[in-house]
Amino acid sequence: MMTNDARTLPEDGLALTVSPYRTNTLSPLAGVKSVNYLDHLMSWEEARARDFDEAVVMNERGEIVSATMANIFWVTAGTLHTPTLSTGALAGITRARILALAGELSIPHVEGVYELSHLSDADEIFLTSSGLNVAIVTTFDFHRYTVPMASIALILREAFRQLTLHITD
Repeated sequence: MMTNDARTLPEDGLALTVSPYRTNTLSPLAGVKSVNYLDHLMSWEEARARDFDEAVVMNERGEIVSATMANIFWVTAGTLHTPTLSTGALAGITRARILALAGELSIPHVEGVYELSHLSDADEIFLTSSGLNVAIVTTFDFHRYTVPMASIALILREAFRQLTLHITD
């Protein structure tokens, strides 16, 4: 069951799959943080029933939107990618901060419209949310990822951790 509590992350990273359910970008609630999480909850429960931690949510046009309860980022050939808000992605606080940190750290980044094949070609994947902070994905539909020590995901996770340490002091 989803709650407002911080989620416990698996030690070996998150396992991610693709949700069979789609986000409707024509809905007045698309991209709005609200209490209506039924679509996302159904996607999350379906992924959990198949022993995954999270699921990639697509929109009705076949574009990547997010994970069920988090924004999604991936790295391909040294460039950070995330879906643009026009896909129905939520303009999350953590998402915005990761994009700002990428800029500050001179990490090339692109907000765009992506199909699933872009995610399948990724070198690294991670999710962001206020509950997860920066969560590394180590499995995407049974493809395993190794996370090298100098990975962009780890660099951004540490930069975000340092930022939040200063905020809570």
